[in-house]
Amino acid sequence: MNGELLTKIKENYRYFGGISFIYGLFFTFCLYGNFSGITFPLCVIATIYIYYLFLKKIGIKIKRRSIKYLVGIVMLGFANCYTANSIFIFLDVVAILLLFIIFMIQQFYDDSVWKISFYIKNMLCTVGTFFAQILSPFTDGMQYAKKRKRPHTEKTEKVKGIFVGILISIPVLLVVLPLLLKSDMIFTKIFKSIFQIPDFESWNLDVEFAKMIMFLIGVICCYGFFRGMCSMKLKTEQKEGKKTAPVIGITLNSIMAVLYMIYCGVQIIYLFMGFDKGLPAGVTYAEYARSGFFELLFVSFINFFLVLASNAFFAKNKFLKILLFMISGCTFIMIGSSAYRMILYIKQYHLTFLRVMVLWFLLVLTLFIIGLLMEIQQKKFSLFRYMVVVMMCCYIPFVYSRPEALIAEYNISQGNMTWDDIHYLIYSGYYDSIPALTSIKAENLAVEDQEAVYKAIESQIAESISFILADEDGTYSKTEDIEIRKMNYSKYKAKKAAKEYLNKINRKNEGGKMDNE
Repeated sequence: MNGELLTKIKENYRYFGGISFIYGLFFTFCLYGNFSGITFPLCVIATIYIYYLFLKKIGIKIKRRSIKYLVGIVMLGFANCYTANSIFIFLDVVAILLLFIIFMIQQFYDDSVWKISFYIKNMLCTVGTFFAQILSPFTDGMQYAKKRKRPHTEKTEKVKGIFVGILISIPVLLVVLPLLLKSDMIFTKIFKSIFQIPDFESWNLDVEFAKMIMFLIGVICCYGFFRGMCSMKLKTEQKEGKKTAPVIGITLNSIMAVLYMIYCGVQIIYLFMGFDKGLPAGVTYAEYARSGFFELLFVSFINFFLVLASNAFFAKNKFLKILLFMISGCTFIMIGSSAYRMILYIKQYHLTFLRVMVLWFLLVLTLFIIGLLMEIQQKKFSLFRYMVVVMMCCYIPFVYSRPEALIAEYNISQGNMTWDDIHYLIYSGYYDSIPALTSIKAENLAVEDQEAVYKAIESQIAESISFILADEDGTYSKTEDIEIRKMNYSKYKAKKAAKEYLNKINRKNEGGKMDNE
């Protein structure tokens, strides 16, 4: 089958190659220096539509069970122009690429019984095959041109020679001409007057070169990845290896289960029931809640892989299954303990992006363990696909919630902000937190002489806003100056709030000057 698909692509190079080159131009227009603008989701949608056309051309229909991945990809695409958080923008791009690889694999193969390790292995093979196809848009084009080659006359040979000579002269001129223009002022003046050539400094060759690279990346990704999918032959059947006797797993998990049962008992009595009489001297409840949090998180993570490995490598056994369920139950208590500790700490010291991310991760880990228990019960259950869907359902709403904006709003609403809290919002929130940052009032501060402190903070907020919203050249652009191609919801909202805030500060300062006069 792979040979037939590859032959179809080569025979229809004008179709596949032509669309890929057009896609390269659109790819450059959408994404050059702009991974968070409104054109990003447009590029994502265009990519999906083009691959729909490609699959249709070779006779493959999109499977219904894969549509959820396309929905996730589109939502992640729009998320990039909804938030200005650079971490989310990067993760969105990575998630889109991974979902698209899974989507394409499902169109060519039946992955319903693939285990996690087998699926990851095939995904890596897919990526490796794509890298092997980097030159395919050009090599296939040359082969197609040779097949369509017409008998050359003397006239066509001359035209061909002139065309080749012009192509060769272009890179030579790009090197020689700037040198000649700089070497003689009279020659430069005459040459510019004849050909109306602008100053060499305004040519922006580095920008044009970067756009050319972007164009080639778009062409290669469009044509090369699809060609790779059609040419590779992934293994579809996973051989069941001989599993180890369960006695090792029973011994290991029995020891861990006893330890975890004792530990969980301590958590229930001292943490959940709030029995704090046994706390060490000088340790507050908030400090106790903070201590050991990350260690517990790491242990919960280890337990997930322990149960996963035990189910994969050891032979089936009822007692082993009970132990795995016990360890999973203890892990749920540990996760609950970690989350409860963090919530107690947040009540005392407010929210940060890291603390919110950790709580989100605990939720995802809990759902992963539930899926793992379902796999232990049902052999045909696909844990990998379950985990992908869980990540989609948890990550996409998390991005759209714009956590930094929620963090700023929550911290300000508590009404007892310290200088550290203000400092965090000013220098860590960036675009998403600016609208909330501009709403801080004197009564939100947990300090003496609130008005005096607020005036100092107000000037720092104004300076930080001007710095964060400054363009690459250091100037400050207003909301109406944002390029349509780079329109981003968070940036627009931040600039709008900043404009009102800076105008208010300016009016206040002008009023103060008039009073002094």
